[in-house]
Amino acid sequence: MAEKTYPHLEGWEEYAQAVQAYGELIAESRAIGARLADLPKLQRQARDADDTAQATAMRAGEKDPGRKRSDALKAETEKAQTRLRVLSQAIEQQTAELDRLLAADEARDVAMATTEAARQRYADALEALLAAREDFWAAKRTQSWLTGELTKAMWNAPPPRLAIGLLPNGAMVSMNGTGTAGGLTGNGEPLDPAPVFQAMREEYAPQEPQAAQTGRWRTRQVVTDQGVPEGMSTEWVPDGAA
Repeated sequence: MAEKTYPHLEGWEEYAQAVQAYGELIAESRAIGARLADLPKLQRQARDADDTAQATAMRAGEKDPGRKRSDALKAETEKAQTRLRVLSQAIEQQTAELDRLLAADEARDVAMATTEAARQRYADALEALLAAREDFWAAKRTQSWLTGELTKAMWNAPPPRLAIGLLPNGAMVSMNGTGTAGGLTGNGEPLDPAPVFQAMREEYAPQEPQAAQTGRWRTRQVVTDQGVPEGMSTEWVPDGAA
């Protein structure tokens, strides 16, 4: 029977004990299976050792020592095979018990509570990470300024908790003022973390889906103040706009 992996549900002692019992049965079954796999080799070694002992006693006219090693391994094999069959049934019974517990209403209630607890830990950890990152880069900027690497003292970092803009064409726009795809951000940092942090927030606190914007793209010719054509400009015009 294939082994199963069961979910973690906090605070449900009956379920936790059932999962632990299942794990112990599986562990013993693995150990016995590994021992049975080694026994054929050990039986051959025992057979050869018993043959040698009997041959030596026969030559010396001594009492037959018997097949002690072979008999011991045969008894162990039978005992292990019986134990493995019983374990297989016990695992089936324990699996049925776990399936019964997971089908109960209490399982769904505990799962919801477990999810909420994990969600809060996730949120707290992310906010702690953000605060630590802000402290780190504030200290780095101070160090760089004092050593002359920076000419402008940026003592406090604006928190990277700004919203992420989504253009009508689906492009993601960071609001952290980078202005470029490479180099340092406007805050002196090597990357703009806002999109990553925002995506992580939406994992534990999904945002309500927004209605799709409707409209059209409009392309117009751009001219200078003197009326000289300068190129083309494309802009998104929502429905109802002039």
